[in-house]
Amino acid sequence: MKRSFYLFLILIGQMAFAQQKQIIGKIISKTTQEEVPFVTIFIKNPKETRTSLADEEGSFLAKNLQQNNYLITVEAIGYKPYQQRISFNNQPLLDLGTILLEEDVQALKAVELRAETTSIEQKIDRLVIKVGKDLTNVGTDAASVLDNVQSVAVDQQTGELSLRGNSNVVVLIDGKPTNIPTDQLIKQLPANAIKNIELITNPSAKYSPEGNSGIINIELVKDTRSGFNGSINASATYGRNFRGNTGGNFNYKIKNLNFFANYNFRGGQDDIKGRITRNDNEQNTYGLNNRNNHFVKLGSDIDLDKKTSISLFTVQTFNELNYRNTTQIFNTSGNLINNSIFDLDREPRSQTYDASFHKKFNDKKHTLDFGVSYNTRQAPEDSDWLDYLKSPENRQYNYNEVIDSESKRWIVNLDYAQPFGDDISIETGIDIRYWRNEKSNISTQLVNNKNNELETKGLNDFDFNRKIYAAYFNYRQQIDKLGIQAGLRTELYDLDATFYAKIDEQNNLVTDEIISVYPSFFATYEVTDKDQLQFSYSRRVDRPSIKQLNPIRTWGTPLMISQGNPELQQQFTNSFELRYNRKVSGGNLSATGFFRRINDFISRSLSKDTQVQNRILLSYDNFDTADNLGIELAAYLKFTSWWNFNGSTDFYYQQQQGIVNNQLTTADNVLFNFRLNNKFTLGKKWSLQIMQMYRGHDENIQREREPMFLMNLGASRKILNNKGVLTLGASDIFNVFRARFNIVNPIEQEGEFNWESQNITLSFTYNIGNQFKQKRRNRPGEDQDAGGGDVF
Repeated sequence: MKRSFYLFLILIGQMAFAQQKQIIGKIISKTTQEEVPFVTIFIKNPKETRTSLADEEGSFLAKNLQQNNYLITVEAIGYKPYQQRISFNNQPLLDLGTILLEEDVQALKAVELRAETTSIEQKIDRLVIKVGKDLTNVGTDAASVLDNVQSVAVDQQTGELSLRGNSNVVVLIDGKPTNIPTDQLIKQLPANAIKNIELITNPSAKYSPEGNSGIINIELVKDTRSGFNGSINASATYGRNFRGNTGGNFNYKIKNLNFFANYNFRGGQDDIKGRITRNDNEQNTYGLNNRNNHFVKLGSDIDLDKKTSISLFTVQTFNELNYRNTTQIFNTSGNLINNSIFDLDREPRSQTYDASFHKKFNDKKHTLDFGVSYNTRQAPEDSDWLDYLKSPENRQYNYNEVIDSESKRWIVNLDYAQPFGDDISIETGIDIRYWRNEKSNISTQLVNNKNNELETKGLNDFDFNRKIYAAYFNYRQQIDKLGIQAGLRTELYDLDATFYAKIDEQNNLVTDEIISVYPSFFATYEVTDKDQLQFSYSRRVDRPSIKQLNPIRTWGTPLMISQGNPELQQQFTNSFELRYNRKVSGGNLSATGFFRRINDFISRSLSKDTQVQNRILLSYDNFDTADNLGIELAAYLKFTSWWNFNGSTDFYYQQQQGIVNNQLTTADNVLFNFRLNNKFTLGKKWSLQIMQMYRGHDENIQREREPMFLMNLGASRKILNNKGVLTLGASDIFNVFRARFNIVNPIEQEGEFNWESQNITLSFTYNIGNQFKQKRRNRPGEDQDAGGGDVF
């Protein structure tokens, strides 16, 4: 159809420009018989050189040729060069018909999908870490990868994610929020499914201001090559227990349609050992997780035309968890005074459905985006508490709890961007977010009511509704070497939560409605071609999560129980950052200084449980202020052709102040961390890796945590014509990575928790389909150059 259109135009043009000569043709893959888009055609002779670019269907038209003889050369990545000599023989039009390109087998073997070395790119409002094979080799899940990224730390005991020492961080998947708890999410995602990690420590006005330490956006691999492509992976891990992981990433692209799928299964066991010592007793705990996790993502990208696209996808997770916690408590004489089991069965399921529309106008920066996302999660739970030293009829210690939990969330957003000339652009938009969570707990436990009488605990019910209406505006301008962006976001926050407890007939209502303004500012100065300086500021908010608000028990032992606090208030943060970035031979160096002032900051709190004697209630509370000041140094370097290095170190000063046991308490904390990752390439097949991490002494107003050290080793070999990679890794080779802590208030105690950190993992990855990145048309909007439970 398009070639007929070309012929029609040429016939018209011949009447006006009879002396000019023209060539038409079409580029096709000899192997797949599919069009090869956006290929450059070189048309040369001694007197003239011209080029032509094929369109998305492989068709090309070369006009205004003056000579009679030419050499035609066609070059495309992954194909052998094609050459043909032509002669017009006094004809104004030459139709070359179909040009068949033959795949270059050697080139296919040499070019790989994922870069060997992790690299970073500094954008005006974020740091983009392009994950290489050196990070995907450190473990089998996203938690392992994130724990080796600068500024990020993962608590291996609880799964809690922190950014610059602060756990108030928002995690997005492909730019979208999810209501899967972060500790579960990063354990479900396989490492080789991660393409980029974006650290947005001072988000612009476009983003939700939640998370005072910023946003971590995890971009998953989504293949866009023609035909059927993908990879499959499998791994086995053994420490004190055995667990396995398997899955794959697949895509099928034909013309303007791209279908993609990700699947991952993670199953097996892992455990944790703990000890808490007080003046009058010692508690020893052993917890065993037995889990099966299924993660599925299915979707399609549809290009309606060159400037308009639709994207649809769904994420489904199906999980089964059995957790058994065995606790023994001994008094100072060594006598066993408690021998209990906490047994939990939970079957959470999460479903996400997302649709987005993207329109690009004449200028690639002039865009319109509309998106709708819906997410629902159910997590029914049945748990039993049993103390072997107490009679079965004693329901203070032997009881059952049935928990029903369901959450739903809607997000609707509209974004519009328009440039004015080459140096000025604006961006504006609105979004609406709605959360609804319902959780109930029916317990047969006997507890003391307000009259100190034993009564069945019965029903606890917590309903949580939150609505947020937001609008934002960003202004961006480039003034020679200086780029600035200023933005303002306004949000109406509406909270409505109710808590009902049968014991003492509690019926509490919590409401909050507030309009807040969140400014942001960025300035980036290109000192030289290699040196960049950036300053940024943003105002942030941390709204209590459902977990932090929910007063229903999440986990517990005879001496400690964890639950939320429905009285929590929002905390606000003013964040300043100064960053220097330098490109050097073989990599990148950076230094970042930051300061955060947090008001009404949310932190862990410990208090005596009024319902059970000698038990500590672990919850959350608002404290007065917190100041965080720090500096980070990072390097991503390729020293030689066989030695890649990435490392980072950070120094934090944190000051916290609050009321503990009716006393004003202040804590000054200086925290030092570092991580080093060295990868050595041995020949064309082998590579070795050494990773080291140190997390320094950490202190807040209620507890101290001792330093922690970890060292991992790994080796990998390419097999099966370089399409497969076999990796063997050993983690915590010295078996020293554990959490040791001391607590003064409200009860003096010390202890440690040792999870299953020493493991051996064997993994295998195999790539399917074409192993090269052919030139393609970027999707509209893409950059052209974008390459159970917790304790502390």
